[in-house]
Amino acid sequence: MRLYFPYDSKISRAMERIRRAFIAYSPPGTLFVDNMETDVVHCLNWVGQNPREHTARCEIVQGVPTLPLGSKYIVFVHVGNPHYRDLDSYYQRILAGALLVVTYDREILGYEGSNVLETPWGFEPTTFYREPRARGYKILATGYVAESEAIDACFDACLRLQAKLCHVGGLLRAIPRHPCYDRYEGISDSELRDLYNSSEYVSGMRREGGFELPVLEGYACGCRPIVFEQPTMRKWYNDFAIFVPNLPRGELVKILVDVLRQPTNLNPRPDALEKFHWKQIIARVWISLLEGSR
Repeated sequence: MRLYFPYDSKISRAMERIRRAFIAYSPPGTLFVDNMETDVVHCLNWVGQNPREHTARCEIVQGVPTLPLGSKYIVFVHVGNPHYRDLDSYYQRILAGALLVVTYDREILGYEGSNVLETPWGFEPTTFYREPRARGYKILATGYVAESEAIDACFDACLRLQAKLCHVGGLLRAIPRHPCYDRYEGISDSELRDLYNSSEYVSGMRREGGFELPVLEGYACGCRPIVFEQPTMRKWYNDFAIFVPNLPRGELVKILVDVLRQPTNLNPRPDALEKFHWKQIIARVWISLLEGSR
């Protein structure tokens, strides 16, 4: 099988991890090509783009083609169709025509076809693992939007506790420079592993929902994950995460202070992590894809 799954410099690092794992654990005889050609399977990420046409607005978020190039394609779905309700028939047509629709939660799709594989996303156990290290950060948070990813609430909670927040992501106007706050951006996976291993907790709080790979990666490195009370989070992280209500910043800070006040030195459970290993997750994706393409 020949596939086209181009690198996208604009899309999130989590989605690039999915792409890399899909390529790394592809079966023998698979070839990934640099350009879309005849009889090539196009692999694309669905992040809520325009389902009818590729627009300038689409290019703000993605740097590659956002609609299927040809009749053979698979779609990795991260969100349904929240932005283009009036074009839902086009969205439904895209998913119905796919060889395979891969998503972490069927409920987000708004689509009832039989070509859907529900699977968790994963982590690479040779990259993210626990190391003996002093945990100088109270919590590690990732992201680029302070409010929607509750980074602002993590900052406030650390201020009250006189503890340190580690933020991996973009510059945030809502958070001032302060001794309790360190920010990192554009770091390697080994550097990220070091930061996870230097943190007691990891935030997977995203107000609009999602899967949140830092929950897995951080937990593998010995962080205690904190997530919002949401169905997707319960589906995948019920065994090892702390659940908090999705409240406004001020109310959430009070809850986080109580949670973070408790020191933790977690040893992740191997049985809890095993189902999230990329190798076995991608094996299921490829089995479903090859069956659907016959």
